[in-house]
Amino acid sequence: MRGLAPLIGWWWFAAMLLSPSLAQAQDVRPQMVAAGLAHPWALAFLPDGRMLVTERPGRLRVIDGDGSMGPPVSG
Repeated sequence: MRGLAPLIGWWWFAAMLLSPSLAQAQDVRPQMVAAGLAHPWALAFLPDGRMLVTERPGRLRVIDGDGSMGPPVSG
């Protein structure tokens, strides 16, 4: 049983080294969806396609699908 543990460890190590090479490369590019935000911090998607975005200063904004946004949400 003692000889099996190092073998399993080496197999696991080799599998971790090879796994990134087996994954397919994807072309991911950032896309700006809204301008004028002060340090966007988190976002959530609404069922109607709009986004809720929090800004670091504490504001909450609603951003439409076309990137337009109104004043910060109050409440």
